[in-house]
Amino acid sequence: MTQYKKQHFVPQSYLKAWCDTACPKYYKPYVWRFTKDGTHVQQKAPKNIFYENDMYTIKNAGERNLILEHGLQTIEDLFCRVNTSTLSKANEIDEDSKFIICLFISALHARTKARRNFIQQQYQRAIDLADKFMEAYKNASPHQRKAMEHSSIAINTDNHSMSYEEVKELAQDPLKHTLFTEIEAATPMLNKLDMAILQTENKRGFITSDNPCIWHDPEAYKRPLQFQSPALMYESIEIILPVSPSQLVLLNRQGINGYIPIFYPVYEVYNRILRYRCDEYFIVNCNQADKYWFS
Repeated sequence: MTQYKKQHFVPQSYLKAWCDTACPKYYKPYVWRFTKDGTHVQQKAPKNIFYENDMYTIKNAGERNLILEHGLQTIEDLFCRVNTSTLSKANEIDEDSKFIICLFISALHARTKARRNFIQQQYQRAIDLADKFMEAYKNASPHQRKAMEHSSIAINTDNHSMSYEEVKELAQDPLKHTLFTEIEAATPMLNKLDMAILQTENKRGFITSDNPCIWHDPEAYKRPLQFQSPALMYESIEIILPVSPSQLVLLNRQGINGYIPIFYPVYEVYNRILRYRCDEYFIVNCNQADKYWFS
């Protein structure tokens, strides 16, 4: 069997916090996986969900380069230690621990299937435009071709041009090009934000999903449509990541810091966001979903 072939876009070590505590001793630990619309639910072991074969493997001349997979594993291990020693015990979060939490949040946002598909769609739009340009050039008159030759089908990205073939390669397998670049760029910016840990004693608590790191802006609807995407430039930006059913990390620019106990219905507001922004599935630590999440 090929080693490290089964690669999780949501780590098993992260999902284990949602294993049902009522699981019989003779069962393998499982979570409750709901479809996005809540119509179907299954018991699933963390190792059997949210993965693809060779999702992060770089293949070159038949060789499997696992640098991305091993790098993500290192980030997971660092976060697990901080989660166990600091977050779960509500200990003070020092600078190193905060950086590791932000590193994990950046990685979890950049590595999911939903994120990969989003990047693919963006590049595919550029490819479709280039295809239309080339088709129009093919059918153009000599005079029209001369005018079109002053245009370029190269695509500008971050102040440098990319050829058609380069963009096509990115669309086919974006993560091997964007994953660590995105993590490296996002982590120091997230580290500058305020960090609150919302806590609940509710048994079900926070849910999670196949797209667990959410960039959310509750004030976005007040802006013109073209400015409604969440971004760090806005004071109202919130980046949320549940780290267990009892805790959720909230990065913000509102000066909200430290451990904050919350009660019903506040935690259900976040669950509603998490359910709505999941890709295909959301995860609960019991066979129970709230109608409010679907309202």
